[in-house]
Amino acid sequence: MPATIQDQLNAAAASGDVEQLQALCQSHRQEISTRDAQELLATATEAFQASTIDYLLTEFPEMEIKIDAVAEVAAGEGSIPIFSKLVARDPTIASRRLDRTGTPLSVACTGRQPVAFLRYLLELGADPNQNPDLTGYPIALVAGLYPDDEAAAAIDLLLEHGARLEHSGALGHTAVLGREASLRFLLEKGAKPDTDAIKIGSKIGGSHPLHDVLWGGHIGAAKLLLDHSSSINVHDQNGKSIMEKAAHLEAKGKDRSEIITLLSEVEKERSNQ
Repeated sequence: MPATIQDQLNAAAASGDVEQLQALCQSHRQEISTRDAQELLATATEAFQASTIDYLLTEFPEMEIKIDAVAEVAAGEGSIPIFSKLVARDPTIASRRLDRTGTPLSVACTGRQPVAFLRYLLELGADPNQNPDLTGYPIALVAGLYPDDEAAAAIDLLLEHGARLEHSGALGHTAVLGREASLRFLLEKGAKPDTDAIKIGSKIGGSHPLHDVLWGGHIGAAKLLLDHSSSINVHDQNGKSIMEKAAHLEAKGKDRSEIITLLSEVEKERSNQ
């Protein structure tokens, strides 16, 4: 294929100009090899151009693809048309761990994709309790990242499909950001502060949510956790108590006096009961 045509195709794929790409493909269809099509798909995938990817998968349905890379874009963009084409190639793709970014469900949650797309993945067999690696469990991601009304709907959906609150890190992920509405919703759904820290296998891999809220400095979130029976005598992964952690943050110039006062008052109240 002439270099100028290849350059035009690559430019259209990278920019997401599907109309131009379609015109070029129709004009030079006989000149475009399978390898050329794969290169175009790689270009579109690298540029996260979902509409271009969808077109190329439709136009060249037989070409071999790097399915994990395409699935990452499909999940990150919430594209059911692309994902359905991937499912036709590999029915297990919704429950697969992708090469770099966790599962399609965790990618979709991180990208704040619509609840309808999360439902689509769950109905394909995505496991909301699959080991999250570095991304976090889906229920923690939606609680911390989605707007309050969408977060509630997404949490309910994940719970309906068997998501566990225990050791999900959902409270901590929400508390560190001061997301009080989502935090309250999780607590109402039965999340417990003392069993929130992420657990992978038999190992606790996360912090107690009270440590998370201390780090974030959100007094309202701290009150919510303490009102729901959060322990105060908790230690982080380095063995520091909550008060030691607070003193450390204060020494670094971060004002945590409100939370320190609250913790002291609650500790005193509990000791008098």
